Amino acid sequence: MNTNICYTCNNANQIERAILVCDGCKHRYCQKHYEEHRQHLRNELDVTCDKRNEVQNELRDLTNSPKLLNDITQWEQEMIAKIKETANNIRKEINAFLNEKQSEIEVQIQYVTKQLCRTRENGNYTEQDLEQWNRELEKLKNDIHQLSSSSSSSSSSSTERENIQLEIRQIDWTQMIQVIKPRYNQINIILNNEPKRKIPIDKSAHVGIEASDKHRLYQDGEKKLSLIDYAGGHKQSIEWNYGNIYDICWSLLLNSFIIVTKNNLYTVNVSNLDVSPIRQIRLDKNPGFSRCACFRQTLIITYCMWTSPIDEYDTRDWKLAKRLNIFENKIWPRCIRFINETFVVMLVEIDEGTSHNSCTLEIRQQSNMNVIIQSISLEKTISYSYFVCLSNDHCIILPDGKNYLLIINNKNQQQTKTQYKEKLTNLIMAGCHHLVLRTLSNELHFHDI
Repeated sequence: MNTNICYTCNNANQIERAILVCDGCKHRYCQKHYEEHRQHLRNELDVTCDKRNEVQNELRDLTNSPKLLNDITQWEQEMIAKIKETANNIRKEINAFLNEKQSEIEVQIQYVTKQLCRTRENGNYTEQDLEQWNRELEKLKNDIHQLSSSSSSSSSSSTERENIQLEIRQIDWTQMIQVIKPRYNQINIILNNEPKRKIPIDKSAHVGIEASDKHRLYQDGEKKLSLIDYAGGHKQSIEWNYGNIYDICWSLLLNSFIIVTKNNLYTVNVSNLDVSPIRQIRLDKNPGFSRCACFRQTLIITYCMWTSPIDEYDTRDWKLAKRLNIFENKIWPRCIRFINETFVVMLVEIDEGTSHNSCTLEIRQQSNMNVIIQSISLEKTISYSYFVCLSNDHCIILPDGKNYLLIINNKNQQQTKTQYKEKLTNLIMAGCHHLVLRTLSNELHFHDI
């Protein structure tokens, strides 16, 4: 190209001498086409300014009417409505109870009154009669006093009380609603860093581990459980004589961990470290318990068998609320976890009659266990036992005994493999931002995500 010819003219097979150079594109132009070129740039600048104004307006709209703040307001109103509804229901229950007791006492007072009137008229009574009436009146007086002095209590250790009490369970409001920041794309970077803390575990321990908002519980030997705080400190030992632990879940309602072994279920109260069997839940004809998940009063149990039923219990009385037989052929729910009160995530193993079974990750409706998101298929040559939910859209799956994790995006069904420095046997999420990994080398690794 002749550098003395205008760039635009040359492309149009015209010959016009170039006299000006654009410092941006470095092309040379004649006077006419240089002005056209500058006008084109001015038009592009106008488009860019319009785009800037659009971004500014979107930012202003976000500030003036943020959806998240509206969601918080809606949650606040719903919580207030539920609290008022619950309080009104309890008031009705208390009033009904007091009215019933008042009627019972009134009947007994009338009976004593009739006896006193009759004996006053005929004078036919002795010291023993007076003592009997005084005892009856003292008992009635004591009953009235107990009803009037009834109080509220945050303790649930007493199962039988002489007077009515309100059992008010403490709510950890900091865990009711939280801000979850979108940091899951950084997990691979975080896991490549050194853990915030490492805790050694007895090498004979099984893989059981679980967390509440304040505590972490894990099997620390054949005959010992260990309870630590959220940072891994203040370790307390709990005697354990019930064998290997298959799974653990946390019940805020009970302030206890629920432990699953092959043949029984137990609670571990974090206040007094008491271990108690749940005698109301029995194996029946099933070969063994497998996994558990708990949210509010709902406890879900699965079994060590193909086509395992899904049993739902109410932790307030341990009664079976429902049994769902949703699996046909050889399908086994390997692990189940709550996302929230409406949805659960299930890791399902399918026997296809080949050397390797297939596994899928499914999001299901908690009420009927219907699949609501298409199953995400996992690599067939690998077995899987545990996973955690990061949010509605993300899960971390642990391949058994491997030195990597699978980050699953449930929305677009993407799988990302994240390497780890050691082989792993279990994992838990403690709150929204703390990941605890149990290694094959018998350590707990604490990571903030």
